[in-house]
Amino acid sequence: MGEKSRRLNRFLSEHPFCCLCGGVRPAVEQDHIPPRACFPKGLMPEGFEFPSCVQCNRGSRDADQVFGFYARLFEFDERNMEPGALSSLSRNLHRFQPDYMPKQLRSIREKRNALAALQRKLPFGQSVADVPIVAVPVEFDQVAITMGRKLACALGYRHLGRPLTSTHRIATGWFQEQTPDTSAFTDEIVQLTSRVVMTSRSNIKDYGERFRYRYDCNPEDQTLVYLAQWGRGLIVWGMTAPLDYWIVWDEEDPEGATWEDDTHPIFGPASDL
Repeated sequence: MGEKSRRLNRFLSEHPFCCLCGGVRPAVEQDHIPPRACFPKGLMPEGFEFPSCVQCNRGSRDADQVFGFYARLFEFDERNMEPGALSSLSRNLHRFQPDYMPKQLRSIREKRNALAALQRKLPFGQSVADVPIVAVPVEFDQVAITMGRKLACALGYRHLGRPLTSTHRIATGWFQEQTPDTSAFTDEIVQLTSRVVMTSRSNIKDYGERFRYRYDCNPEDQTLVYLAQWGRGLIVWGMTAPLDYWIVWDEEDPEGATWEDDTHPIFGPASDL
């Protein structure tokens, strides 16, 4: 038995149940949350391996790859970029999951509407026709929701000390740091999350802000709120609480919020896979 197998066996002996399906099934694998596809090779943050059953780990592999592509596409910090990596991820996405490819806007009307929504003005003398603009396909929303739910389960396990139960529900959504009109909502989440986690790798001196998150939790009530960010781009937020714990919003639910109607297990029982 090699050292890698021994480490896995030690990990599974310490964490015997899957943290993604409420501890219903035994853990037999490690799931990397957030997925490794979000980071250049060798730059996955340490300590973000979680106990998983086969169904939960492998059931989201396609979503992990799509999410990883967009996490890196939305990155605006040049220090976190890897030359050529995005092209490789794009080719794989185009080949195996073409419905999730960004959609290039071609008409002047589409581009003007996009610029208005982003509250961006063109430099003087630049034509709208010459500006390359791509749109995120609506199919990505479900991918982001899956990742938001996985993060809620993983961070809940990490900070609440046990898997979320089958009575938990999860609200989650996503946006970009550069998206207009999100600062008020971000401020609301920041006020709810007093603890900050900056990830790292022991073998890299300047790891930067590749992945970080804010959170707060109450182990007694089994509630958790988090706001996670990849570099200077993609942001995912989530809240989870048991069904009998009511969360009351002062205003309407923010755009992108999704209270799942089913109980929390991401992929349901094994018979549904």
